[in-house]
Formats: sequence, structure tokens, C-alpha cells
Amino acid sequence: PPEALNSAGARGQDNHWVGYSVNHPEGRKLYRRMWDWGTKEVLRHGATPLFYELFNEPAYDDPSPYNRQLFVDRLRRRYDTIEKLNQVWRSKYADFEAAGNFKRRGECPGLLVDWCQFMEDSFVDVCREGVKVIREIDTRPEAEICVQVMGGDEYRVLPRNNVNLYKLSQLFNCTSTPTGGGIEGFGGGLCGAPEHSIDAPRSGPIEGMLQRHYLRSISDRKPIHDGE
Repeated sequence: PPEALNSAGARGQDNHWVGYSVNHPEGRKLYRRMWDWGTKEVLRHGATPLFYELFNEPAYDDPSPYNRQLFVDRLRRRYDTIEKLNQVWRSKYADFEAAGNFKRRGECPGLLVDWCQFMEDSFVDVCREGVKVIREIDTRPEAEICVQVMGGDEYRVLPRNNVNLYKLSQLFNCTSTPTGGGIEGFGGGLCGAPEHSIDAPRSGPIEGMLQRHYLRSISDRKPIHDGE
């Protein structure tokens, strides 16, 4: 049904291969069906998967009416009054509905942070359900589940794709490096640690030494692999 589709489309600046709403019940149903069928089909053929990949290079931003209402409800729980929200955001919204009816998520810095965190948490939640679906079918303790993230510097800034690597690391028993594996141009200025972390040399336009340390840290001794 139309309401199950990502309202901003599956491909674009802020969306990448997340074609359905991760919050709407009909969208959730579609993801569950894919993971359920895919897991059963793999095992039916006698395969032993190296890992299950819930999403490949996802980015999710879906300002649908359904999501906006959930966002308004979340703002009410977090700030209690519109006066408190405006104080924190340094904004002048008349009420919570006005904040949720934004024209651009970047029209206010506070809005951008809260909306991106809402999208992040929504994506983490659908991945949590994916883990549950697969674990009920493939009960092997060593069955690994992951999300292959896009390349980029999301470990330094607000994720442009609303896919939070740290939050996802709490769900999975393995860690995927971003596309490219963080090894582009190996040897190019990567022979020693910088005096300050922010000066970490970058091996290419989007990967760097600091990212590799970050991935090792959030992995907490879990296997790290490059799905791409």
C-alpha cells in the first residue's frame, strides 16, 4: 500500500535502498517477510551463511505524515512544553505540531539533531526486529547479523544517512566496515598517529585512520569484516 512506501523515495540524497517505511506497520510487515523468507530459503538449500546482511548501504530519511506524528509525540515526551523545546532549540515554534510540520529538517539546528536521532532510532528498531526474525529461524550462536554501511565520516559528524554505527553495534555480533573497508590508499600518510585525533590523516576523501580505531572500539572484540 502507498503508506508503506518511503515518502521521500528509495533513492536520493538522504535515502539509499530503504524503500519502505520502517515505522509503518505495513512497511514493517514487508521487511519481516523478506528476512523470514530469505533466511529460510538459504537454510533450505543447506548453506551456512557467513553473515546475514539486513541492509546494504542504507540511508533513511522519511518525513511522511505517519513519521511526523510519531516525531511530534516524541517531542512532547522529551520536552513536555513547547516553551521548553523553544528554549533548547532557540526557536519560535507555536506548538509541537508546527515543529513536526517543518519544511526542511535543517531549518533549525535543534530540529535537525532531534529529527536525525528519531530517524536513527527508527532504523535501529527495525534492525532489532530483523535480528529477532533471523534468530528465531537460524538458532546457531555463531550466526552473524550485520548492516553494510555506506562509506563516509559518520563517526565524526551527525550521520548524513541516519544510520548510527554505535547504536547498531549494540545489536549485532559482528561489525561491517563502511564500503571500501577503510583501506583506500593504504600507506598514504598512515604510518604514525597524529598529535591530535582531529588531525588524523585520511587515506582518501572519506576514510581515515581515526575511523579504523573507532570501528575497532565499538566492535568490542567482535569480528570485523568488509562486506563490500
